[in-house]
Amino acid sequence: MNPTSRPLTADDAILRFEALQSLSIDYQLEECPMWDPAKLPRQDAKGNCSIAAMWALGCRILQGTNTWYNSAGIIRDAKQPGGLFVTIARAIRGCLVVFEKRPGDKAGHVAMVTKVGADGRHTEVIDCSPRNGRTNSVGRNPGQVFHDRKDSIYV
Repeated sequence: MNPTSRPLTADDAILRFEALQSLSIDYQLEECPMWDPAKLPRQDAKGNCSIAAMWALGCRILQGTNTWYNSAGIIRDAKQPGGLFVTIARAIRGCLVVFEKRPGDKAGHVAMVTKVGADGRHTEVIDCSPRNGRTNSVGRNPGQVFHDRKDSIYV
């Protein structure tokens, strides 16, 4: 599971995300330990959507000393030229769908697209969310929360 041996494909990233499903990831929004992208997290690890998505891509959530790739960081990066992410108009398998925290929200959210409809919008995502369960928080779902948020973007 060493992501540095070759660039990851969309299928590789989805398979990495799926591997988390059997680990009973305990959803925790704040103060989670960072996951090493070259190793499978331990059983019952604590994590959240950003940590899981970045790990599935073979990246650390913290780049350098102060660049966090949480939902806000992913969006900020995608809107700057030369970043790790680029905003795309239509979903593609393996891309991320993300929205930022708004006033009144506990957090933003990010998921990986696993299926795309003919209209270019996702029909299924895999994410780490308490919506999937608190102590087994990684799962596939239609990703309706992103359709409900007009500020969701694909990267």
